[in-house]
Amino acid sequence: MEVSKAHSDLSTKKLIWFQHMHKSAGSTIIKIADENRVNFYQPNYNGNPRYTKHEPGAIENWNEYHTDEIRYDQFSKPRLQSFIDVCINSKVQLIGCEWGFPKEPILDPRILYMTCIRHPWSRFISNYSFDFNENPDINTIDDWIESPKPQHGFTRNNYYTFILSGLNYKYTGPVTREHYELAIRNLKKFDLVLLLEDPNCFEVLSLYLGWHYKPRTRVNVTNSKVKLPGYRKLFEVDNQYDLMLYDHVCWMAKTRSASYAEIFNISWYQKLNRSADIDIHVCIFNAAREVEQNGEKEQAVEMQLYSLSRINSAKLRYISPKLLDIVDTHNKTEIVNVYEASQWLINTIHHLSYVCYYTRYKHIGKMMCEILLETPVPHVYHEHVKSTLKWYL
Repeated sequence: MEVSKAHSDLSTKKLIWFQHMHKSAGSTIIKIADENRVNFYQPNYNGNPRYTKHEPGAIENWNEYHTDEIRYDQFSKPRLQSFIDVCINSKVQLIGCEWGFPKEPILDPRILYMTCIRHPWSRFISNYSFDFNENPDINTIDDWIESPKPQHGFTRNNYYTFILSGLNYKYTGPVTREHYELAIRNLKKFDLVLLLEDPNCFEVLSLYLGWHYKPRTRVNVTNSKVKLPGYRKLFEVDNQYDLMLYDHVCWMAKTRSASYAEIFNISWYQKLNRSADIDIHVCIFNAAREVEQNGEKEQAVEMQLYSLSRINSAKLRYISPKLLDIVDTHNKTEIVNVYEASQWLINTIHHLSYVCYYTRYKHIGKMMCEILLETPVPHVYHEHVKSTLKWYL
């Protein structure tokens, strides 16, 4: 994972620009966003904004690209800024961009740029296998490469470099070193770059954005891969810039990102029994109760506070703004819808309201009592909290 230093203030973020690299877990990420009730542009296809039938620009877009997806990656800078403003003012929280990337992206502080990269060869094989299994007219890889979908460019050599350098699909020249360097400069403007090969890829996504993720969420996975013996060496010759870009992303993840240690390097976290059907925060809540029963109350409090720090700040604010005075949240991007408070979150606050009394965190326990008495979110703990608050007074 790469977390850019270019956008350090996440509290201003209102809109996710998801640069969907074809066959690089994009559909899975869109599915995760949908499960977290993120607002998409309407209408959309797999997160990609689409024109309505009679919307201005629809006909010109179809004539140009033979698709009704809005090609905002090819907008002029003023028109792109206007589109972003419309999205934010309409409470759109995520737009997908699977067809291209602006040569000069807008550094609007309200935008969070995000993408997921996989090894170029793996992406290539997955792309070819998916199309091969879906299209009976494809007999050989040469058939596939020689007849790419012109408006998409998924089969081009150096696909990542082509996209991130802002090249238009009509470009037929070579991808050069200058394009590669531009692609790297643009990539460094991203807030979050995930590596699909990383086993913690989607957990990092969920923790960074405050989303819930179930491992069974993955979709559109190509299980039947076509084998291409002897072709990889030729691929590596033709795709040297993408291979360099991938190596650079791996290097950034090791040397410049917020390391995984910040998220996962806690001894009790490593021991959690994480079922595919259980939210990680529920796991932490249950583990904290077990630790408390073993007499380690301070560790139980620290586990609960850690769990709260990984919640999107919008959800905490929904219960009480005072929570943000207690917890320094990692997820300050307020981009998720909050229709109701999760029961486990109320349970966590209630647990802290009394267990803190037996630790050096008494001041937090008192504040948790006050929060539960003041919050507009309904719960069943009012009488118990009133009794507990007397301990602190």
